[in-house]
Formats: sequence, C-alpha cells, structure tokens
Amino acid sequence: MIAFGGFNYDKDFENGTGFYGASLALSAGIPVGESTVLRGSVNAGRQEGEIEENNAWNANASFDLTHYVSQDISIGAGAAVSRVWFDDFYEDVTFVPRRDWQYGGNVNASWQATDWLSVNTSAGYQQRESAFFLSDYDGFDASITVAARKRF
Repeated sequence: MIAFGGFNYDKDFENGTGFYGASLALSAGIPVGESTVLRGSVNAGRQEGEIEENNAWNANASFDLTHYVSQDISIGAGAAVSRVWFDDFYEDVTFVPRRDWQYGGNVNASWQATDWLSVNTSAGYQQRESAFFLSDYDGFDASITVAARKRF
C-alpha cells in the first residue's frame, strides 16, 4: 500500500493546491528461460484534493520483459494500460462524465559500463482517450541517460 500527498503550485509557487490519496499494488516476476524475467503488476487507487473535479478512482495493469544479454547489458520491453473514473468532472459545455483510458508501450536498453558509469536508453509511446476532448493526446518520447555515481 502506498499513501501520497502534496501540493501543486503555479509557476510563481503561489496558489498551492493540495492533493492526497492511496493505492494498493501487487507485482510479481517470473523467470522465462535462463536470462529473461517477466514482471507483471496491477494496482488500484484513489486520489482526492482541493479541486473536486480531479477526485478519481484508478486501475492500472502493466508488464515488463527484461532480457539480460550479459551481466552488464540488458534489453527490455513493456506495456501498460490505465483506467481513471473521475467523480464529478463534467465540463460546462459537454456535461459528459470523464472516464479516461491510457495505453503505452516502451523499449529500453541498459549498459553498466563500469562500476560507476551507466548508459540507459528508452523509447516509448502513450495514448490517452478521454470523454473530455481536451485531455486526449498521444505522444512519443525517447531518452538517453548517462549516469556517473561514486560512493564515498
């Protein structure tokens, strides 16, 4: 179980809006062959806050498949689906209750070059379908991260 809370602020750190919630999750990984792991996860939760239109229930399911090419290199892929049921999100014009679906997928690779240097790459796609037309979107993202860590 995870509980969370906080404040969202505008660009000048004024007009804070509080939010809080909790979720329950279940996750498991199983080996698929000698060097591959399949992980699945499901969770459900509730978020509330000072803006009542954003109060909602949510449910999520995802899986990740990771193959360890060597001790230092891994490649993977994943997919996720989410559903959000907003309590009272009725746009003034449409009067349609908001129920969102969100889908996504990604591929990734990691290389631990040394004990202190790693390189990670990722590319993914997400799509949201919403009864509130201004919340529909789809997008592609990609990243390369080079991280140097030294422990003292």
